[in-house]
Amino acid sequence: LDHLFNGHTIINNFIRMKIRLFLYSFLVGLSLSGQTMLDTMYFDSPIKHDVVLAGSFGELRTSHFHAGLDIKPSKFNISGDSLFVAAPGYISRIKIQNGGYGRVLYVDHPNGYTSVYAHMMEFKDSIEQYIQKMQLASQSYEIDIYPQKGKISLPRGAFIGLLGNSGRSYGAHLHFELRNTVSETPINPMLFGIGPKDNIAPDLSSVTIHGLSLDHQETHFSNYPTEKVDNHKYTINKGAVSIPAWRIGVLLQGWDRMDGASNKNGIYKIQMSVDDTLRYGVTMDSVNWDETAYIKTHIDYTDKQDNKRTTVRCYPMPGNELNIYESTNRNGIIRIYSSEARKIEIEASDFSGNISSIQFDVKRSNKMIKNTSSFEKLIKYNSPYNFKLGSCHMSIAANTLDRDLYLNYSESIDKDHTIYSIHRDSNPLYKPMKATIPIMNIDSLLFDKLCAVLIEKDGNLTFKDGTIVGDSLSFKTNVFGDYRLHIDTIPPSITPIQTSLNDDLSFIVKDNISDVTINAYIDGRWIISPFKILNHTLLIPKKEFGAGQKELKIIAIDEIGNKSNYTQLLEQE
Repeated sequence: LDHLFNGHTIINNFIRMKIRLFLYSFLVGLSLSGQTMLDTMYFDSPIKHDVVLAGSFGELRTSHFHAGLDIKPSKFNISGDSLFVAAPGYISRIKIQNGGYGRVLYVDHPNGYTSVYAHMMEFKDSIEQYIQKMQLASQSYEIDIYPQKGKISLPRGAFIGLLGNSGRSYGAHLHFELRNTVSETPINPMLFGIGPKDNIAPDLSSVTIHGLSLDHQETHFSNYPTEKVDNHKYTINKGAVSIPAWRIGVLLQGWDRMDGASNKNGIYKIQMSVDDTLRYGVTMDSVNWDETAYIKTHIDYTDKQDNKRTTVRCYPMPGNELNIYESTNRNGIIRIYSSEARKIEIEASDFSGNISSIQFDVKRSNKMIKNTSSFEKLIKYNSPYNFKLGSCHMSIAANTLDRDLYLNYSESIDKDHTIYSIHRDSNPLYKPMKATIPIMNIDSLLFDKLCAVLIEKDGNLTFKDGTIVGDSLSFKTNVFGDYRLHIDTIPPSITPIQTSLNDDLSFIVKDNISDVTINAYIDGRWIISPFKILNHTLLIPKKEFGAGQKELKIIAIDEIGNKSNYTQLLEQE
């Protein structure tokens, strides 16, 4: 539109607004190729260079669905590109975290959507000044502010800050989201026309087949690497497999590459047909925040934990409450026969319509396997439970599991510690469960240092905050695994790594089992000191210590209350 009315700013803006309003009212609700048509002219790209993605919407992350687009900088892994608001609106929220989204802006727009700009390096000057006043007043680097509606208004294309790498980010990029303002549900920005060029069909890497019992327990596991038949057509095992089960579930491993980058992004749409009848479909148009924990059942969580392989179930589990599936095609479980092959075809497509497919036949093997296993308690997925096994009391809320669970439990002794083994850590929980274990042979004077810890596979310990009730400690956890009591008397470590006064000072601050709270002072004055939790790096900006002799003091406290103090004399001409 700018090219049509170049040089006539008032007319240009007026006509732009009228055309946008007309297109928005006309297009919303229409459908094209299964995608809801939204106003692709309402939002502009938040960057000036071409959009190239490091991560797509709905991509399968370790514990959540990716809620936006990860847009690469103009130069590889270099922060500092200017960012611009995608449409007129006002800043509704400003948040700064050591982890998470780092430095992030939320902008509400008149059309009922909110744009989100995360992992920023810095905000524009007026916002930085506003934020710094809040940080100094609260003496906290981490803040979460909701400015009054309209207090910080922004016209279309206004400069808002610089692309960065703050928070839980592994490299410079902009995490960009569009959300429904009322529900806060993230919407795929590609539906609004913001996205990369993509002429590359998805890659399909492997197919997993689970043999399934009537209550969805896995009786068999086979993983088959794909074999290419044609350009974007695949099969497995030369086109036919035999499985020792009466019914099966199929899982797909794959990813989508896009123009200009080698990143393995998420697949936009997957459909599975059995004997030419559609039995399963999923499309990544939006994912509700309240449902994101169900990624643990959308994928094979056990395979992810054990083999680092991410496969999508083409058969939703009974406890899966995600609303991303085609409502009439949720039953992807397939009955198989020894005398007749079932034809399975899966199509994987990206947002641009590039399609890859895989086809194979499956029959029931004549050699069936009888599975028998012992367990301590049957947990129905849709019922609440309060029970005791051994000396551990457990509480599990209804709908915490994706299917019925045959719970295993044991207790053992290791170096004077009682180990409470609560099932396998590769079985998912969607809500925290509560465990209560007895306190034995521990001096009451040490109770303030007492906590529960999860014993990781590598032997490291992860802190679980607990409450002492009588002679027991209760804690909540969202993972099964091995637990024990632990007395933590070790304070965090503070190690200088950059001590030259010609630059910002930096330190590694970390604890042996938990997160830390950090405060820094110059001559007793609290200062704003950024901390990146991902690499445990604390930054003391050079501007804070200036010229002359100053005393720097850093205080770090872990979650159990252990404290470390670090003092350094700074002297600069």
